[in-house]
Amino acid sequence: QRWISDGELEDPWGEFFIRNDAAWEDHNWEEKYKLRLEMLPSFVSEELANKILQIGKSINFMRKCCREVRFESRSPHLTRRITSIE
Repeated sequence: QRWISDGELEDPWGEFFIRNDAAWEDHNWEEKYKLRLEMLPSFVSEELANKILQIGKSINFMRKCCREVRFESRSPHLTRRITSIE
């Protein structure tokens, strides 16, 4: 859930179909996050998995490169504010 909402990957047991390669800490977009096709559940297509990967990578990029990003919806209680992690 945090991958889609915050662009943060928390997978201490390596069960998610997206992996974080810490060796690429400074290269978030292209190399740091990759699909692990062998971990895809049967109900998630490769096309959907790629979309999920791109969503998390995009949010992560905005969090790291923008001082503040504000996502708004029509409902005020759904407003989510993402601040810089620096």
